[in-house]
Amino acid sequence: MLLAKDNAIGRVVTHETLENIGFSVGMSFARRYNLLPYGDPMLPLEYNCIKQQAIMECSVTEFPSSLPGIDVPSALARVAGNQKLYLKLLRRMATDGASAKGKLSAAIMENDAEQVRHIAHSIKGSASNLSIMEVAAAAEKLEQAARDGDVSMLAATHLAPLESALDAFIDVVSTLEDL
Repeated sequence: MLLAKDNAIGRVVTHETLENIGFSVGMSFARRYNLLPYGDPMLPLEYNCIKQQAIMECSVTEFPSSLPGIDVPSALARVAGNQKLYLKLLRRMATDGASAKGKLSAAIMENDAEQVRHIAHSIKGSASNLSIMEVAAAAEKLEQAARDGDVSMLAATHLAPLESALDAFIDVVSTLEDL
Protein backbone atom coordinates (compact mmCIF):
# COMPACT_ATOMS: atom_id res chain seq x y z
CA MET A 1 0.00 0.00 0.00
CA LEU A 2 1.61 3.26 -1.13
CA LEU A 3 1.29 6.05 1.38
CA ALA A 4 3.63 8.73 0.12
CA LYS A 5 6.83 9.52 -1.58
CA ASP A 6 9.29 11.13 0.78
CA ASN A 7 10.49 13.97 -1.46
CA ALA A 8 13.34 14.85 0.86
CA ILE A 9 15.08 11.51 0.34
CA GLY A 10 13.27 10.31 -2.78
CA ARG A 11 11.97 6.96 -1.62
CA VAL A 12 8.53 5.47 -1.16
CA VAL A 13 7.16 5.23 2.36
CA THR A 14 4.56 2.55 3.13
CA HIS A 15 2.73 1.38 6.22
CA GLU A 16 5.00 -1.66 6.20
CA THR A 17 8.17 0.46 6.02
CA LEU A 18 7.12 2.53 9.01
CA GLU A 19 5.96 -0.49 11.00
CA ASN A 20 9.26 -2.28 10.27
CA ILE A 21 11.15 0.53 11.98
CA GLY A 22 8.82 0.56 14.97
CA PHE A 23 6.10 3.05 14.02
CA SER A 24 2.47 2.27 14.53
CA VAL A 25 0.74 4.30 11.86
CA GLY A 26 -2.78 5.49 12.50
CA MET A 27 -4.88 7.78 10.33
CA SER A 28 -4.26 10.84 12.50
CA PHE A 29 -0.49 10.33 12.21
CA ALA A 30 -0.76 9.82 8.45
CA ARG A 31 -2.81 13.00 8.04
CA ARG A 32 -0.60 15.06 10.35
CA TYR A 33 2.57 14.19 8.48
CA ASN A 34 0.90 14.28 5.06
CA LEU A 35 1.47 10.61 4.39
CA LEU A 36 -1.68 10.36 2.29
CA PRO A 37 -1.06 12.67 -0.69
CA TYR A 38 -2.33 10.08 -3.15
CA GLY A 39 -5.68 9.63 -1.49
CA ASP A 40 -7.54 9.72 1.75
CA PRO A 41 -9.64 6.60 2.41
CA MET A 42 -12.17 8.77 4.27
CA LEU A 43 -12.98 10.77 1.11
CA PRO A 44 -14.89 9.69 -2.01
CA LEU A 45 -12.85 8.08 -4.77
CA GLU A 46 -13.57 10.89 -7.26
CA TYR A 47 -12.00 13.46 -4.89
CA ASN A 48 -8.84 11.36 -4.59
CA CYS A 49 -8.63 11.11 -8.39
CA ILE A 50 -8.90 14.90 -8.73
CA LYS A 51 -6.26 15.33 -6.02
CA GLN A 52 -3.92 12.87 -7.76
CA GLN A 53 -4.40 14.69 -11.08
CA ALA A 54 -3.57 18.02 -9.42
CA ILE A 55 -0.36 16.55 -7.98
CA MET A 56 0.66 15.26 -11.40
CA GLU A 57 0.04 18.69 -13.00
CA CYS A 58 2.41 20.56 -10.67
CA SER A 59 5.42 20.46 -12.95
CA VAL A 60 6.41 22.66 -15.85
CA THR A 61 8.17 21.38 -18.94
CA GLU A 62 11.93 21.90 -18.60
CA PHE A 63 11.90 24.38 -15.71
CA PRO A 64 15.46 25.72 -15.40
CA SER A 65 17.50 24.46 -12.46
CA SER A 66 19.19 27.85 -12.13
CA LEU A 67 18.34 31.43 -13.01
CA PRO A 68 20.50 34.55 -12.63
CA GLY A 69 19.95 36.19 -9.25
CA ILE A 70 17.56 33.46 -8.06
CA ASP A 71 18.23 30.48 -5.81
CA VAL A 72 15.88 28.12 -7.67
CA PRO A 73 16.37 24.98 -5.51
CA SER A 74 15.65 26.92 -2.32
CA ALA A 75 12.59 28.58 -3.83
CA LEU A 76 11.18 25.33 -5.16
CA ALA A 77 11.61 23.77 -1.72
CA ARG A 78 9.42 26.56 -0.32
CA VAL A 79 6.60 25.67 -2.71
CA ALA A 80 7.01 21.91 -2.24
CA GLY A 81 8.43 21.54 -5.74
CA ASN A 82 5.32 22.97 -7.40
CA GLN A 83 6.95 24.55 -10.45
CA LYS A 84 3.70 25.95 -11.87
CA LEU A 85 2.99 27.77 -8.63
CA TYR A 86 6.55 29.10 -8.46
CA LEU A 87 6.38 30.34 -12.05
CA LYS A 88 3.06 32.05 -11.29
CA LEU A 89 4.59 33.72 -8.22
CA LEU A 90 7.65 34.86 -10.21
CA ARG A 91 5.41 36.42 -12.85
CA ARG A 92 3.33 38.17 -10.19
CA MET A 93 6.49 39.47 -8.52
CA ALA A 94 7.73 40.81 -11.88
CA THR A 95 4.45 42.69 -12.37
CA ASP A 96 4.41 43.97 -8.80
CA GLY A 97 8.09 44.93 -8.98
CA ALA A 98 7.53 47.02 -12.08
CA SER A 99 4.70 48.97 -10.41
CA ALA A 100 6.66 49.27 -7.15
CA LYS A 101 9.44 51.16 -8.95
CA GLY A 102 6.98 53.94 -9.82
CA LYS A 103 5.53 53.99 -6.32
CA LEU A 104 9.00 54.25 -4.80
CA SER A 105 9.94 57.15 -7.07
CA ALA A 106 6.71 58.96 -6.16
CA ALA A 107 7.24 58.40 -2.43
CA ILE A 108 10.79 59.74 -2.67
CA MET A 109 9.58 62.80 -4.59
CA GLU A 110 7.01 63.38 -1.82
CA ASN A 111 9.79 62.97 0.78
CA ASP A 112 7.77 60.18 2.46
CA ALA A 113 10.34 58.02 4.24
CA GLU A 114 7.68 55.80 5.86
CA GLN A 115 6.07 54.97 2.51
CA VAL A 116 9.50 54.22 0.99
CA ARG A 117 10.31 51.96 3.93
CA HIS A 118 6.96 50.19 3.63
CA ILE A 119 7.30 49.53 -0.12
CA ALA A 120 10.93 48.42 0.23
CA HIS A 121 9.96 46.09 3.08
CA SER A 122 7.21 44.51 0.94
CA ILE A 123 9.61 44.00 -1.95
CA LYS A 124 12.22 42.52 0.39
CA GLY A 125 9.73 40.07 1.86
CA SER A 126 8.37 38.90 -1.47
CA ALA A 127 11.83 38.63 -3.03
CA SER A 128 13.17 36.73 -0.01
CA ASN A 129 10.29 34.26 -0.07
CA LEU A 130 10.91 33.63 -3.78
CA SER A 131 14.71 33.45 -3.28
CA ILE A 132 15.36 36.45 -5.54
CA MET A 133 18.46 37.30 -3.58
CA GLU A 134 19.78 40.41 -5.41
CA VAL A 135 16.40 42.15 -5.27
CA ALA A 136 15.97 41.22 -1.60
CA ALA A 137 19.41 42.60 -0.69
CA ALA A 138 18.86 45.88 -2.57
CA ALA A 139 15.39 46.30 -1.04
CA GLU A 140 16.79 45.67 2.43
CA LYS A 141 19.39 48.42 1.97
CA LEU A 142 16.70 50.85 0.78
CA GLU A 143 14.45 49.90 3.68
CA GLN A 144 17.25 50.53 6.19
CA ALA A 145 18.13 53.86 4.60
CA ALA A 146 14.47 54.92 4.71
CA ARG A 147 14.30 53.87 8.35
CA ASP A 148 17.27 56.13 9.03
CA GLY A 149 15.20 58.95 7.54
CA ASP A 150 17.30 60.71 4.89
CA VAL A 151 14.94 60.52 1.92
CA SER A 152 16.82 63.09 -0.17
CA MET A 153 19.81 60.75 -0.54
CA LEU A 154 17.74 57.59 -1.18
CA ALA A 155 17.31 58.08 -4.92
CA ALA A 156 21.00 58.48 -5.62
CA THR A 157 22.37 55.81 -3.33
CA HIS A 158 19.74 53.11 -2.84
CA LEU A 159 16.88 53.41 -5.32
CA ALA A 160 19.03 52.95 -8.42
CA PRO A 161 20.51 49.59 -7.27
CA LEU A 162 17.03 48.29 -6.41
CA GLU A 163 15.62 49.42 -9.75
CA SER A 164 18.56 47.78 -11.52
CA ALA A 165 18.03 44.50 -9.63
CA LEU A 166 14.29 44.60 -10.35
CA ASP A 167 14.94 45.25 -14.06
CA ALA A 168 17.37 42.31 -14.21
CA PHE A 169 14.82 40.09 -12.45
CA ILE A 170 12.03 41.17 -14.80
CA ASP A 171 14.29 40.35 -17.76
CA VAL A 172 14.93 36.87 -16.34
CA VAL A 173 11.20 36.25 -15.86
CA SER A 174 10.52 37.37 -19.42
CA THR A 175 12.77 34.53 -20.64
CA LEU A 176 10.36 32.07 -18.97
CA GLU A 177 7.40 33.01 -21.18
CA ASP A 178 7.52 29.72 -23.08
CA LEU A 179 6.97 27.61 -19.94
